[in-house]
Amino acid sequence: MSRREFDFFRRGVESGTVIGRQEGHEEAAVSRPRTDRVLREREVRQLTGLARTTRWSWARRGLFPAPVPLVKGGRAMGWHESEVRRWIATRTARRTPERT
Repeated sequence: MSRREFDFFRRGVESGTVIGRQEGHEEAAVSRPRTDRVLREREVRQLTGLARTTRWSWARRGLFPAPVPLVKGGRAMGWHESEVRRWIATRTARRTPERT
């Protein structure tokens, strides 16, 4: 993958938008890039607008990305940025009707 292709991929993941087009077929970002940040509580709250209790409840039910431990055996948790942005993008896509 060239540097230019990676930049397009990264921007697509960050914004949750389409990253490529081939013969009119859109390709969405589905895999996590190699340099995926781990977001802490404050950043996830700012991005989603959801309270901590709501996110944990939804994660337990599979409605929100599950947190990952930052230290083995520790209590500190975080979320992969790409998973949170993808979750936001899918919610936005479901809400916005497609234009033909």
